[in-house]
Amino acid sequence: MNSDDAVQLDEVTKSLLDLSDECILGTINECFGRNYKAGIAKVVSINPKFIRPMMDFDEIEVDLVLEIDGIKYHIEIQTLNDGEMQIRLVEYGIYIAKKTAKLDKDGVMTIHMPRQAVIFIEQNSGIKDQKIKLIAPDNQEITYSIPTIRLWEYDIKKLMSKQMYNFLPLVVFSYRKKLKSIVNSTSKKKDKPKEIEQLKEELLQTIIEINAEMKILINEKIIKTEDAHTISLAMTNLVEYLNHKFINDNKLTGEVMSMTKTLYDPIIEKRGEKRGEKRGEINGRLKEKFSIAKSLLDVLEDNIIAIKTGLSLEEVQKLREENDGN
Repeated sequence: MNSDDAVQLDEVTKSLLDLSDECILGTINECFGRNYKAGIAKVVSINPKFIRPMMDFDEIEVDLVLEIDGIKYHIEIQTLNDGEMQIRLVEYGIYIAKKTAKLDKDGVMTIHMPRQAVIFIEQNSGIKDQKIKLIAPDNQEITYSIPTIRLWEYDIKKLMSKQMYNFLPLVVFSYRKKLKSIVNSTSKKKDKPKEIEQLKEELLQTIIEINAEMKILINEKIIKTEDAHTISLAMTNLVEYLNHKFINDNKLTGEVMSMTKTLYDPIIEKRGEKRGEKRGEINGRLKEKFSIAKSLLDVLEDNIIAIKTGLSLEEVQKLREENDGN
């Protein structure tokens, strides 16, 4: 995976961590063995960006930091296996803990490390349960385990049962390894076009299943329409990535966009009418989104702009065409 691909996936996963409590708390519960309920637990988002004065004041950004009922939680999402993950967890944990570190009257500094977990997205047999051993100068040892989630072990049914709704789109990403294996195969016996076509059909069926579950979640008001929009955008972006890298079907991305648009557009419109939203207010917010998107055209790809602004990929692409024509 090259750096551009990594940046795109990073943006997608971060958008899935920036959803409502209804979408996020199931993931927190699964990672840490808790039983938080949306509307009951007090959830506070903590700024994930930290300045490192000793490193020329550069900025680091962790994936997710929340304080729930007074307890801090930190989650990192990792696409591939990383031998330095534990080191980063210690570093990030200290930066998070620094904000509430206290020096008592005896000169003892108390540092409360956050509860941490790592979620690995792509299947890899080399991924081990994360453990950290800290050894003090006097040889005192502290060894602790970091909850390690292997997301490829969670299919749509399991994600739904665990209420890990924010990760539904990442089921789509599980096709990357299979597609890559076919494309990179040197076997002369393989019928690559046929195998890719078969996986494409499986991928479309997966999207249909995700959409069906999403429709239930929206209709039963389990998640917000804004969540559905972000999840649909994430799913579309992941399909576009797979299509560009491996499948190369000119119609695939548009087909998926139509499927997801059919899912959430009528529901959003219906709820908007029920809430009595004024057309002027809606147009004002939409105009602001387009203004932001236009300012990003020179620095970001269309799919990233869609995620950041909440516009559809089709709207961003049309905006770029209009901008290039001027």
